[in-house]
Amino acid sequence: MASCSLEVDARQPREHLIDATRMADDAPVYIKRVRTGDTESWITSMLSSEPLRQDPRNHSVPVFEIFPDDEDPGISYMVMPLLRLIDEPKFDLIEELIEFADQILEVRSHLVLNAPTEALQGLVFMHEHGVAHRYARTILLISR
Repeated sequence: MASCSLEVDARQPREHLIDATRMADDAPVYIKRVRTGDTESWITSMLSSEPLRQDPRNHSVPVFEIFPDDEDPGISYMVMPLLRLIDEPKFDLIEELIEFADQILEVRSHLVLNAPTEALQGLVFMHEHGVAHRYARTILLISR
């Protein structure tokens, strides 16, 4: 995978996950600490590889890069798009929720209208490649 330069935001609540900015294009990304060669990194790498990445039914989170820890060969880091729960940060005012809904409907009408179908397509796609999701209940959005 291509190498990427990153700026890291160290103010994160989870030890294994930090957000960062990819310096090449200022894209917000997550860096997730995983065990080198574990099942999660193997599956995400497989689903991010060609030609699977190009399959329109593949709605899995792409992995931009996996790189080893400099000091511990048992630890690696996956770089992927920044994801957030659909309701984080929490809305303080009803106006914020309405503005969010307007933006989603305006910018992502395809996503809103086709989300159930695309989610099922994604699950079928993963099952065809021997992957059982086991956490298909939370809606995540790729932050752009």
